[in-house]
Amino acid sequence: MPYKDKEKRKECKKRYYERHKEELKERNRKYSKEHRKQKREWALKNKDKIKKYSKKYYEKNKGEINSKIRKHCRHQHLNTIINGKPERILRLNKREWTGYCELCGKEVKKYLHYHHWDDENLNIGLWLCIYCHRFAERVDKGIKVSDYERLKEMVEKEIRERDKK
Repeated sequence: MPYKDKEKRKECKKRYYERHKEELKERNRKYSKEHRKQKREWALKNKDKIKKYSKKYYEKNKGEINSKIRKHCRHQHLNTIINGKPERILRLNKREWTGYCELCGKEVKKYLHYHHWDDENLNIGLWLCIYCHRFAERVDKGIKVSDYERLKEMVEKEIRERDKK
């Protein structure tokens, strides 16, 4: 080892990673793509091993994991009894799911996005399809529809003038 001191070795690895970041990422992507089938087969054969490791990891990092969950999740686990059996269900702190996009009216069986603009009160929000949700996010970030329309007209005018010549 070039460095016997653990801190120096760690620093050296960090510098190497920073210099070769893109190359390493590409190598990892390529390896994952080529070995996807073998990884899946291994996972199916070693379910117990994976479960044991996951449980051990969770026990070791329980506090950090739970704080991240509380920070990012907008739901609560509720214990209830369904058909005589104890069940754990999720209750979303959002408006009731509509089944259709509230902006364009398109019916969506699943994968509706919930767009909210008030983190304190999640009941204030809309169920939107992915396209309308992207649009709503852009509008919230300050991109005005009038700016888009003006830009679109400008480009069309520029193309018409170029085609005349």
